[in-house]
Formats: sequence, structure tokens, C-alpha cells
Amino acid sequence: MDIPVSASSIICTGTEACYITMRAEFKTQYLHLDTTPTPIFDQAPQLLESLSAKGYQLAVATGKARAGLLRVWEQSGLGHFFIASRCADEAQSKPHPEMIKSLLQELDIQPERALMVGDSLLDLTMAANAGIDSIGVTYGAHSEAVLQQAKPLALIDSPQQLLLHL
Repeated sequence: MDIPVSASSIICTGTEACYITMRAEFKTQYLHLDTTPTPIFDQAPQLLESLSAKGYQLAVATGKARAGLLRVWEQSGLGHFFIASRCADEAQSKPHPEMIKSLLQELDIQPERALMVGDSLLDLTMAANAGIDSIGVTYGAHSEAVLQQAKPLALIDSPQQLLLHL
């Protein structure tokens, strides 16, 4: 049975075909209909500059597709801070550890030398599943109470607080 798809709604019947259709429509809307720049957290560019100057290797593991990440980097001008990245259309998505594990392998970094900084329970759970430590940021997707479920090393309330934990 074909399911009609429109820019305004998708009704999903729970079948794999329906989920594939829903994901495809989301990608279309995200990439082509949403022209609003992705907001960047206050102080994030300064934090990235500080981390880069201190010699930290920065990578991204995101639920966005590659095209979505490239768009964010183009809009923000922040892509040059990152030496590697994995996207949901290149590896199993969060909380599966594949994105982190493949980044660690590419960069030849042992899990005990890596740290995931994330604003969602999925981020922190992915880190735990990959065997690496995490720090949760309380000013993003999930609350402090939700982030605590993943037992991060710390929770921070601003980007600059990260520097106190490194």
C-alpha cells in the first residue's frame, strides 16, 4: 500500500517501508525547506578556538546526514575546527557506538583518551556504549535530570565550563 507523503504530514503504519518513507521526507524537508540557520550555542566558537589552540583533536558524531552537517558548517564557518566526522547516513545512528568507534579507529585514539561532549541522552549513551567517557551539556536537548541517567563525568552549564574539566 502506498502512503501519501506531503510536506505537512506523514502517517506511519509501523512498517519498515513507512519508516523509510518518513526518513526520506524528513531529509527532504530538512535540506530543502528549512532555510533557517542552525543556532550555535553562545561561546561555542570561542571554545572551539581554545580547544584547537590547546591541540585537542575535535571530531563530530551526529544524527544529521552528511549534507546537513556540511550545511551547518557552511553556515557557521566552524567546520575547519574538526578533523573528522561521522553522520547518521554513514554509520548506525545513536546510541549505537559505531560512529564513535569508527572515529577512534580513523584517528588512532584509544577509548580511554577520548571524550564525548553531548547535549542529549543519545549522545551520552553512545559514548558509554563505545566505552568512552562523556560530559553532558545542560543547555541543549535534554535536562540535567535526563542526562544524569547516562552517568557522565560531569555536567556543564556553558561551553567555557568544559575547559575546567580537561
